[in-house]
Amino acid sequence: MLAVLFLAGTAFAFPNPSGAATRPVHDSGMVVTIVTAGEVDPNGVVPTFNGVPGAGTNNWDIAFPTGVLKIGKSYNIETLINDNSYSGPCKGSLELAQEQAGKKVVLAKYSVVNGTCGPGIIYGRDEAITIPNSPGPATLSGMIKYGSNRHALNVPMVIQ
Repeated sequence: MLAVLFLAGTAFAFPNPSGAATRPVHDSGMVVTIVTAGEVDPNGVVPTFNGVPGAGTNNWDIAFPTGVLKIGKSYNIETLINDNSYSGPCKGSLELAQEQAGKKVVLAKYSVVNGTCGPGIIYGRDEAITIPNSPGPATLSGMIKYGSNRHALNVPMVIQ
């Protein structure tokens, strides 16, 4: 089983247990597989890697996802990006944004990876944030740019 040290508020990378894909003719190369927000654990137990005793597979243990973010409350925002078959420069991010007066306003943004990516690696980020006084619809996004391609997973949120 994979042993990974996990520290909240950091970017991380580890080998994909499924390995790299053989690149087909039409391949996504890299894909964002999860974007979520959950309450910060007051006991500091989650998030963690391989925290389920007796599990027969690698796992990432996170708080239950939520779609409602309370102003002034802290949440962990998280993303995972799988590199299926791409080798080369890449740049990934995790972002919470809103549209205000017709313009995109970024409330929080963190780097997931910025450098050279390789097949069979999972890149991720977990960050604890406090929600600003900015009520209304918002979008939590995990994004990856690789070569001339890009992929994003956008999750609608409500700040109240």
